[in-house]
Amino acid sequence: MELCPGEPLEDWLRRGEVRTCLEALVQVCGVVRRLHARGITHGDIHERNVLVDVSKAGQVRAFLLDFGAASRGAALCQQECDVMDVVATALEVIRDLDHLFALRWKLNMTSNLNKVTALLQEALQDAVNKMLEVGEDSDNHPTTTITTTTTTTVNQGTKIVGLGYDGRKDKTRAMVPDSYGKLHPRLIREEHVSVTEEPSGRYLWHFVPEDPVPPEKPAFKVAQALYDLLVTYDSTDSLIVLQGDSTRANTGWKGGTHAHLEKMLGRKLFWSICLLHTNELPLRHLITSIDGPTSSDTGFTGPVCSLLSSVNEMQYNAEFRGVPGGEDLTEIPEYILVNMSTDQQVSYQLVQAVKRGVLPSELQEIKCGKVSHSRWLTTAQSLMYMWTRKHGLTGKELNTLEILVKYCLQVYFKLYYDIKVHHRLEDGPKHILTQLRVMRSQPKKVQTAVTFYVRTECVLLSLMASQSEDDRRFAVTQILKLRAGEEYEDTSIQEILVKPYEVPEFSIHTQSTERVVKQVAEAAAAVVGQQARDGFIRTRAHHRETMPCFRSKKDMMDTF
Repeated sequence: MELCPGEPLEDWLRRGEVRTCLEALVQVCGVVRRLHARGITHGDIHERNVLVDVSKAGQVRAFLLDFGAASRGAALCQQECDVMDVVATALEVIRDLDHLFALRWKLNMTSNLNKVTALLQEALQDAVNKMLEVGEDSDNHPTTTITTTTTTTVNQGTKIVGLGYDGRKDKTRAMVPDSYGKLHPRLIREEHVSVTEEPSGRYLWHFVPEDPVPPEKPAFKVAQALYDLLVTYDSTDSLIVLQGDSTRANTGWKGGTHAHLEKMLGRKLFWSICLLHTNELPLRHLITSIDGPTSSDTGFTGPVCSLLSSVNEMQYNAEFRGVPGGEDLTEIPEYILVNMSTDQQVSYQLVQAVKRGVLPSELQEIKCGKVSHSRWLTTAQSLMYMWTRKHGLTGKELNTLEILVKYCLQVYFKLYYDIKVHHRLEDGPKHILTQLRVMRSQPKKVQTAVTFYVRTECVLLSLMASQSEDDRRFAVTQILKLRAGEEYEDTSIQEILVKPYEVPEFSIHTQSTERVVKQVAEAAAAVVGQQARDGFIRTRAHHRETMPCFRSKKDMMDTF
């Protein structure tokens, strides 16, 4: 049964008997398999979602894996259905493929259909022949089954105990109608909120926040979408920890997303606020206070930081003065080092070199990334790099640069790597104490310009996990005071006096969520529609789990 160019795919799939429909289904699965190899398949729909049975009597049965559950990240479930039901689902696959091909080759719908036709006929002839052979061999075998499995983000029945979320506006592919209603592919800017399941950091979902209706605020709509997601996963009672950046929209005591979600759930949550983001805010305030405010998304108006955009063009100054002082950087374990970005590793070496006043040759030729108000690690790195260059600053401007460099060396990077290494919930208040300690060495104007983990529950949690019995006793005493007059059957609080409390492995930074934000941005630039973006992200995640990354020949040989 040939697919004629120009013939509607729906009509083609609906023609023929059961065996013909089965062949059509196999062809559709083959197209998806080829697309999967090219990295542009529609997420959870591929040949491994279909289980086909050919009985001895020649009866064909199909088991369709639940696509809807897959798109929500739940475990796939099998359900028996008629072959025509499978074909009906295949039609939905074709519609998604239609959009993907149109974007891939930038063709109109007519030529796109011809391309799909050619790919169907070319790619799946062998698969059809194999399927027919299965039917012939069924005389000798009671049942022949084609089965495979797939992986998902969250297993069926698993409750969510932690959520992380972050959002940004991305350049997004969309089909925009003109005045005649005809759709055209366009690039638009659209806000996407990415959600991860914690503490694993796995991608869970992303959504476009609804427009608020006054007097509603955008934070309320984000909280509403997070609540709906928890309802979908039946996790409204199991959620414990909520992660996010320390922005007013997230952490506002009355109108923030965290506060709104707590009201919807009717109970308190543990706020795990990203300390890496919190660590950036004092640096930003310091620059604004002593040099000048920011401008646009990337610029600075001050005489010092306005030079950051041209720091890569400055000549190296072999006679730059070292800036000793402050506490040493924490040692970074190997398991953390291998997961750090190049910028993070280079900055670690750069801090030590600037303190000594000797810059190794391999660091003299480094190029700093583009300065952005969303990447303050790059800003701090550029400030240190400028200190080793012939910048031409004198007088007050030179003094301002020195103050900023000292702050980056002794406060910002000290806390940054402390947080990277000690990133569990119980470590949060300790970093606040470290910040207060290292700030004492800064000038008065710096202390005035620039201080979340001082909330009561955070401090108590840190004390409960302390190795010091005095710390634990103090925490237990305070908790019992708060519970005065109320009865609790839980006696485990007393056990903390004997053994430190084992805190769940939640992180105090949201870098896993930030990685997902980047994945959503890549998907938004590649495919059209939320479901297609979700599938794009899940497919790539599944591919990375099944296909190892070879950094050396040794890694490749270890797979055999």
